[in-house]
Amino acid sequence: MKKLAGFINISKRLGVLLLAAVIVFSVSACSSTGSQTDTGSQTDSGPQTDTGSQASNNTTVDTGNAAKDEKITLTLWDAWPGDPQNSLMNEIVKEWNDTHPNVQVERSATANDPYKTKIKTAVAADEAPDVFFSWPQGFSKPFVDAGKVLPIDEYITDEIKAQILPGALVEFDGKVYGICCTQQVGTFFVNTEILSQNNLPVPKTFDELVEVSKALKDKGIVALAVGEKDLWPGMWYYDAIALRMAGPETVVKALNKEASFNTEPFIKAAEKLQQLVEAGAFDPNVLGISRDESEVAFFSGKVAMYYGLNSAGGKVKGSPVEGKIEVYPFPAISDGVDQTSYVGGGAVTFLASSKTKYPEEAANLAIYLSHSVSDKFFLTGNALPMWDYSKFDQSKLDPLQLKIMETIAKPAEGKVSAWDIYLEGDDAQTHKELVAEIFGGRITPEEFAQRMQTALNEK
Repeated sequence: MKKLAGFINISKRLGVLLLAAVIVFSVSACSSTGSQTDTGSQTDSGPQTDTGSQASNNTTVDTGNAAKDEKITLTLWDAWPGDPQNSLMNEIVKEWNDTHPNVQVERSATANDPYKTKIKTAVAADEAPDVFFSWPQGFSKPFVDAGKVLPIDEYITDEIKAQILPGALVEFDGKVYGICCTQQVGTFFVNTEILSQNNLPVPKTFDELVEVSKALKDKGIVALAVGEKDLWPGMWYYDAIALRMAGPETVVKALNKEASFNTEPFIKAAEKLQQLVEAGAFDPNVLGISRDESEVAFFSGKVAMYYGLNSAGGKVKGSPVEGKIEVYPFPAISDGVDQTSYVGGGAVTFLASSKTKYPEEAANLAIYLSHSVSDKFFLTGNALPMWDYSKFDQSKLDPLQLKIMETIAKPAEGKVSAWDIYLEGDDAQTHKELVAEIFGGRITPEEFAQRMQTALNEK
């Protein structure tokens, strides 16, 4: 394996590249710094805090022979045009440019949905930037399958392997194409004040969750926050229940089309979500509420509990519920096969284009970005890391995010990414729409499982 600090003979590399078609890289002029559009689970984050000096990237990065012999520019696209992510990315790019005068980075940021279209179009046209933001699994797989992404195995040193957390590598068919920089951990947020005021326990089992939900409904209090107008938030509830019922191995097999969704564990998962709906656990207007509206209700102290992205914890500080929120794994299910696994895993990565003129430099930049984003975003309470965080002063970390890592992520026996990340485009959309049908009471559990499997069989 080639070390990250190793060199590539520039003349040899250029000789290979001259055999390829000339690639013209186009970078969108769009670099909006307005509010980020969050339309899925992929890029959510909380508020920014002081980054401090702890976020320095200690990974040794050699930028290759080209950097020593000539000045080059690498193009970078990401999906973080809004603060705090935009400001943090600008800091990271500046730190790179300041320390790599011969390898400068030009960054362009585009909001989620436009970015998805933009990068798919650019990759298909062989006009992708040198390094680009992506989501692992289903979103990245078509790029890899088409040969558009540079494998980076030879650039991942033992030093790097020692610093990344389990599940950080983005792998397809035995090759590594990226390193996740952030991760998602499905988190059960509980307003303990609401429960104590109503003499109710924190539900640790699904049966308790149903009973607590009924009791809260009788008191005119919404038990569980969800904004199903955006589709993906409700998916998190179903995915968590399915993970409890089927276990991570079976879930992954079904997502990979190696097992059927039209089987008992997935039908029962739909039944249990239906049970919560019928217990009145959610707002009666659940299909008309956005994710943002549901979170406003929760963080203003009007809703008792919330299951979703860990990054929601970053919104507790300074809110009316500060000091009242505790975090837990999703409740255990007595007839389930798994009680500790969580919905989540590597959420965001950076990939190097296989068409780049500077493969070594692009690969090293992708690795550098992964490490820097992991550190800086975690230190500011904006995301959970995929690189070792033991080097940081624990007292300076966001207490809720740290507790999520220590009490949910670490003890878990397994994890499976949110299904809109794992599945490819149309399949992901089908899943979210079918879950919404359960929330709306418009589909039976059996119909849900059958239609889910039928949709996958059509691909």
